[in-house]
Amino acid sequence: MPAIARLLVGASFFACLSSAAPAASITYFAAGQYDDFIAGLSSYALEDFADASYVPGLSWTTAMTGPAIPRLEFSVDTIPDSPTDTRVLSPGVLSFATPVTAFHALWDLQGPGGIGSGLSLTLGLADGSTQLIGYLPPRTSLSYIGFYSSTPFTSLIFAEGGWPGAYKERFSLDNVIFGQTLAAAPPAPPTAPVPLPAGLPLLGAGLAALAALRRRRARMH
Repeated sequence: MPAIARLLVGASFFACLSSAAPAASITYFAAGQYDDFIAGLSSYALEDFADASYVPGLSWTTAMTGPAIPRLEFSVDTIPDSPTDTRVLSPGVLSFATPVTAFHALWDLQGPGGIGSGLSLTLGLADGSTQLIGYLPPRTSLSYIGFYSSTPFTSLIFAEGGWPGAYKERFSLDNVIFGQTLAAAPPAPPTAPVPLPAGLPLLGAGLAALAALRRRRARMH
């Protein structure tokens, strides 16, 4: 997809996100802002789905599919077209062992199948509450989209997006990044002053006295 089209997808995503409740302040990153996203992190982990295991600290409760497909190096899940599809009772959930404040991924909602219902994205905040942060429209194609949250979160919940698609939404993720923003990092502890050696003041006084004695002898001669 051309870069302009990817940016338009990101813009529509952000327009939907802006209506979310302001419990956590969200800063969004669209396609083309990957470097800006990374520059604002103090630490992060990357999951590229190159094998069947996940990086430490990440787990996925899948709604319907797989989800990891190591031979293709991306992860797939399917959100049912509820309420007609009753095979799944819960949405897909990405969980983080330690609360994080940043998330970024390569998203694709291209199918297979017809146009789905898109995705809704909800944060599971560290205090136990949840916050809807927006939607991804159906047919979103290979778009890097991410965000910072002012409030730490422990999960990202994927559910039906609400578009009137005739099919359940099948989507894939790749290059998932999660971590801490610089703003969320604890301040570095103050550096304690290095104590002077106990004998250093006495040594300095002795050297000063010796210099004075030499000057006195020089005047006498």
